[in-house]
Amino acid sequence: MRKSVLRNGVALGLINIIRNGVHDGGMMIDTNGNMFVQIQSGTNHLFTTALYGSSPRYFFSSSGDDYYHFFALGLGTRFNCHKFSFDIEALFYNTLCKDVIDIGDEIHDIINKYEDDGKSFSDDASKEDKDMVENLAEQFHKYTYPSLRFSVSYNLLSHFSLFATAGVDIRIKDWNDEAFDYGKRNMYIDFTAGSKDVTLYPSFGFGVKIR
Repeated sequence: MRKSVLRNGVALGLINIIRNGVHDGGMMIDTNGNMFVQIQSGTNHLFTTALYGSSPRYFFSSSGDDYYHFFALGLGTRFNCHKFSFDIEALFYNTLCKDVIDIGDEIHDIINKYEDDGKSFSDDASKEDKDMVENLAEQFHKYTYPSLRFSVSYNLLSHFSLFATAGVDIRIKDWNDEAFDYGKRNMYIDFTAGSKDVTLYPSFGFGVKIR
């Protein structure tokens, strides 16, 4: 956490408490049917965004085999114009789902096998187990994806705003395919960048902010 009296400078931290800066809490729903809550904090020049979302069915639950939760961190900048403000953000999402939990549990079980015997995994583990843990850990990136988001807010009251977003999630074939097995996406654009097949998933959102 960072405290400051800046307004338009730069403050880096997950939560920034800045006089006259950006400190917004919000909730939104997007055109894919997901609900999100978010916190933005920092300055107009540079603020951080922390975001959590899922479908209404799984927002407070992790039951069944097809649940999913989205967690994102990112950086943004804001432009103000009278009662309107415009945000541009770069976000990085992680998908928490049963497959990710299973990978984590498998890593945990391998490491605990040594710790339960009073040994150190880093010092005493066999090459086979170390390679297995390394290979499992490399699977996590398949459940992540970058995203770009543009939003416009209208300051309806002194501490209450309505906002709308337009975002695009980025899928790179054979790199993060698994992240897109979860949730519904209604629109997509396919193209090739160099030797990579890329799919963009646009979406739109609407919500409220408390400032």
